[in-house]
Amino acid sequence: MSLNAKTQESKQIRVAQNYTKTTKLSELNIEAPFKVLPTTSIYSDLAKYDLSSRLKQELMGSLLPPIILCIGSDRVIGDALGPIVGHLLVKKYNINTYVYGTLESPVNALNVLETYEHIVATHTTRDILVVDAAQSLHGTLGDIRAGRGSIQPASALRKNAFPQMGDYYCLGIVAETSFFSATLLASTRLGIIYRMAEIIAAGIADALCN
Repeated sequence: MSLNAKTQESKQIRVAQNYTKTTKLSELNIEAPFKVLPTTSIYSDLAKYDLSSRLKQELMGSLLPPIILCIGSDRVIGDALGPIVGHLLVKKYNINTYVYGTLESPVNALNVLETYEHIVATHTTRDILVVDAAQSLHGTLGDIRAGRGSIQPASALRKNAFPQMGDYYCLGIVAETSFFSATLLASTRLGIIYRMAEIIAAGIADALCN
């Protein structure tokens, strides 16, 4: 390896370590292997309706709409999916449920545990739908996965500081699992993240309003 290559690799490692302190990518805690879960692609014209239909099916029988917990940091493009979804749910759709985690008030590594404990203690009879960015060895950038199950924030970054959270999940694949995952997050295109956020927000709003 050349001196320049070693220097570049060293810089990437430092960047990855710095981002790891503030970003949180999630992995699922469900019985089915992650790679075989139904997916919705943001490149499908029916993405919004597919996601809405899946959420309606999962939430069928619930007397009250779930609390929405959108996890992520607005400081890193790839991890900003959750806050953008929360922002759209509140500002664009004025959704009729509590939403935690927006661009104005993000729920990130610094406050996610405190926020989750508050939700559980305050909304004792309500389920929780967690929205977050995710990595996957088997997924494709732009895939959206939703269903019943909990997630562990930051587990994709090999950190186990947080417990399993939520009763339902909606995850957007923003990067492949890699040693330099945090670096990849910083270079993810904002257009892809925003398009994914629009589809997720529209899907959730449609599922809860119809």
